[in-house]
Amino acid sequence: MAEIQALILYCSLFISLFFEVFLLITYLEVREELDLEDKHLGKNIREFPTVTIIVPCFNEERTVGDTIRSLLDLDYPKEKLSIIAVDDGSTDGTRRELASFESRHQISVLSKKNGGKHTALNLALEKVESELVGCLDADSFVDSDALRKIVPFFDDASIMAVTPSIKVFEPQSVLQYLQKIEYSWGIFLRRMLSSLGALYVTPGPFSAFGCSENSVAMLTATKPKTWKLLCACRNIVTKLLIPTARMFILSRRRVSARSTGREYVGRTVF
Repeated sequence: MAEIQALILYCSLFISLFFEVFLLITYLEVREELDLEDKHLGKNIREFPTVTIIVPCFNEERTVGDTIRSLLDLDYPKEKLSIIAVDDGSTDGTRRELASFESRHQISVLSKKNGGKHTALNLALEKVESELVGCLDADSFVDSDALRKIVPFFDDASIMAVTPSIKVFEPQSVLQYLQKIEYSWGIFLRRMLSSLGALYVTPGPFSAFGCSENSVAMLTATKPKTWKLLCACRNIVTKLLIPTARMFILSRRRVSARSTGREYVGRTVF
């Protein structure tokens, strides 16, 4: 029995070390690509496409205002940017907070019965008329240049979606510092997988998709073989940390459920 346990341990260590060395070699190969991105991305954009950002909300009265204000502060032509906020049956003051933005011509506010994030996205997708569409969680905030760093990737018609790098906001507890380590590692891992063409899922905070104008299909969490999914590692989104272990577990359960292939039926994106 001891021999079997040792074999499992050694095999696990070997696989982990092999994977880490593999990622290190990948990083060394793409360093020039990363430097080029940092130098040129977001500058000298010839044409700005129209963009719609969807903000699904459920009981986010404390954070959704700052989320929308960060979108309004984006360094992007105002006439090209629209925001759709969807209140998914919140039981707190989220709807009241959203109502304070309804006078802004860029912002549309929708309300519905609680049905989950995917139903809120579906409702908003029916209203989208832009060339690109993105999603931002109501507990996250974007840098002012975030959208400018995403748009140039879509000059390549084979790009399906572009994902950001996610950093955390002021960790306090041990659990939150562990989450910070997780997100920091995730930035590196997602960028290396992007260079390998191996990204397979888009996170909620500020992933952007290309829109198809005259077709009906399904938006899924995974990518078809004919499209590319990239990570813009210089595009930073700040996410609030989960304060308690119970909420952390519930969050991981939701992420796991979405990664099993739940479909978003509505306007075609990609």
